[in-house]
Amino acid sequence: MSEAAILDDDGFRVRGTQPTRVDAFFDAAFAFAVPLLAYILIDPTLMVVTRRERAALAALGADRAA
Repeated sequence: MSEAAILDDDGFRVRGTQPTRVDAFFDAAFAFAVPLLAYILIDPTLMVVTRRERAALAALGADRAA
């Protein structure tokens, strides 16, 4: 971040002037994560769990209903 960051009235940095690489990374991460989450929530059968993962979840007690 540059030394001359522009702050708004509440003291937050104004992102639109000079976005950093971290800003771009988080924007891209959310751009991929949100549609994938929505897609899995629409059709939960798309979430594939392998036998090894299922055994690990069972060992943690995730297969028991609360």
